[in-house]
Amino acid sequence: MASKNYELQDNIVRAGGKYTFYGVLKEFYGEIFKNAKAESTRNSYNSIYNRLILPELTAERAIETYTLEDYEGVIDRIKEKGSYSEATIGTYRYLIRAVVRLAAEKDICEDVLFGTEFSIPPTEKPERATEKELVVNRKSLSAREEAALYDELMVDPMQTGEKMGLALMYCLGLRNEEACGLKYGAIRGMSRHPECFYAQIFQSINNETGEEHIGGKTSNMYRYIPVPDRLLWMINQRAHRLEEASGERVDEYYIACRGDQYKEQCVSRHLTAAGRAVLRKIHVNEDVVSYIDRRLHQDTGDMDLRVKDPTTYLLRRNLGTHLYLLGMNETEIQYIMGHSIEDPYIIRNHFGNEDLLYEIHQKMKNRPFLNDLYPYMREVGLDDAYRYHHVASAPEIHLSAASQEKSTLLLNLVCDEPCAEIEIKAPHAVRTEVITAPPHAKSLSRRTNIIKKYHGVYKKATRHLVEG
Repeated sequence: MASKNYELQDNIVRAGGKYTFYGVLKEFYGEIFKNAKAESTRNSYNSIYNRLILPELTAERAIETYTLEDYEGVIDRIKEKGSYSEATIGTYRYLIRAVVRLAAEKDICEDVLFGTEFSIPPTEKPERATEKELVVNRKSLSAREEAALYDELMVDPMQTGEKMGLALMYCLGLRNEEACGLKYGAIRGMSRHPECFYAQIFQSINNETGEEHIGGKTSNMYRYIPVPDRLLWMINQRAHRLEEASGERVDEYYIACRGDQYKEQCVSRHLTAAGRAVLRKIHVNEDVVSYIDRRLHQDTGDMDLRVKDPTTYLLRRNLGTHLYLLGMNETEIQYIMGHSIEDPYIIRNHFGNEDLLYEIHQKMKNRPFLNDLYPYMREVGLDDAYRYHHVASAPEIHLSAASQEKSTLLLNLVCDEPCAEIEIKAPHAVRTEVITAPPHAKSLSRRTNIIKKYHGVYKKATRHLVEG
């Protein structure tokens, strides 16, 4: 008995002169399913479109207006109509994805499904998907990806508000709703170190209502995060130009505004959409983002994962990796990331002390890309008066003394890496004496000092960057 031949049921191809979802499917069917040679396969696909997918879409709506949430809503409504296996639902996602991908390739709409569960092949077995997730689920970007991200987010201070929100997430490790709630007035200078600035993170924006409220998804949200040089330059430039244009102070303006509407804040979904577009543009492997998205939609107790945004996941975890490489201890990392502090002797309020915050700021100055001259070499000038200089994570340090009188200079040098060599060159000194403390007399760090190799990797990727 021959199988029934299913044809696509006629529907609206264009709405207001623009392609509908059905219009793209009908017009480019041969290109979308060029690999589906069997007639039975096409009949099956057509049946699914006619019975399940197309009825859940608005016939007279242009495909360019659909969002990820719209397509997720289609899948949710299909699930409500029957009991389907996850493999079957995967096929439905695939059929929606195929149309959107082709439309994006032809610049008919944005690829709002890039890096989502919709991109995972329906033939992927659950156990294989889990295995693959563990392999591709990276916790940081590569140096090449960061260089491309810098070009996208850290060059134009008057870029869209959504991109400014992504810049905040990239530089400060903020969650979506935290980036949406940050205002210009929350960027403050330290009283004892006025050249050092930090962001006060204390309010967020509700994704559903757009309302501003104090606090966020966790009680650990409240924190001060040092602002790197490049981000500070962008924020200052942006604020200055807005003040010139508006004739008023912008302290209460949102940094992550909606487009160019500088008084209207973004909400999380705006940054999610912008983030996916940027990750696609800088050629982050779609598998990386898709399998993160898969994990985010699974039941998990990890607060960072339950925000359901691969962009947030990638950019926050990327900062966490940098903090570790910069030599921060676990407590400092937990504080900056907004996690619970596990040290019973330290509470979050302790970091309101500028001395503790300044130490974090100095370590973060070594982060590549985002600081004007992250110090491969640090130069420190000394005068006759007693001075204490704390120089962290610099592979080379040059000291210069201004005094013309005969004097004694005492240096206390401590390696991050146990038993590492310290080389001292004092060409103008009359006499040098090195006193080495035995291991039992000092507290040895268990952290390996890889700052020089870390900088070397990023230095190669920064050669094309021009000073702003």
